[in-house]
Amino acid sequence: MNRKKRAINSLFAILSLLLASEATLAADERFARAETLYSQKNYLAAEKLLKEVLVSNSKDPASLYLLGNICLLQKRLDEASRAYRACVQAGADTRPGQYAAMALQQIEEASKKDHETADKEPAPSPANPNSPRAAKQEEERQSILKALKEALDRNQKDFKIQNNKLAIEEEQLLELELPPANGGDIRNTGYRMARETTEAQIKQTFDLRRKALKEIYDRKESAINQDFKRRLAPFGSN
Repeated sequence: MNRKKRAINSLFAILSLLLASEATLAADERFARAETLYSQKNYLAAEKLLKEVLVSNSKDPASLYLLGNICLLQKRLDEASRAYRACVQAGADTRPGQYAAMALQQIEEASKKDHETADKEPAPSPANPNSPRAAKQEEERQSILKALKEALDRNQKDFKIQNNKLAIEEEQLLELELPPANGGDIRNTGYRMARETTEAQIKQTFDLRRKALKEIYDRKESAINQDFKRRLAPFGSN
């Protein structure tokens, strides 16, 4: 009787492990899809998938960090701060946790400067839109907006240049590590598997480098927007 009971308990344990593995796999697939949507700037769909992942694992640093990025890009600073803070608490020693700590610090510093500026600078008084002073202010505002667009365009252009360099570097490495094979090589299963493994490793390495590059330029874009927001503050919200 005890032997039968132990066998049943073992089966339940195996079933639990299988269900846990399937849940982990489903979460990994959702996160991978969310990363793809994020890179395509489909933030709404990416956020939905990340929240599904966090339902099963509320302390996943990678998901929390990516969710923080999405909130930050949409100027939802309070939500971004909460996600980054949760990411740091879940894995301060992980790479997402370290990036989240940096982003959180930047948000807090920007918020502090905004408050200091608001305290020091009085709100601009209404002005006659036809007065020379108002015309001059509007000219300055338009100049700042133009500079903002140029800075964002330069950032995007630099990102494309660096991304293209990575693509060229990846292509050159693939050509070096995977030279043309003859018919005999292709028919050799061991050679073919080794070649496919090498190719997959190279592509994975460069995918990670591209992801890191994207995060760097996203942070630069956020910093540019924050800087110009402060420069435009004296002109009001119009």
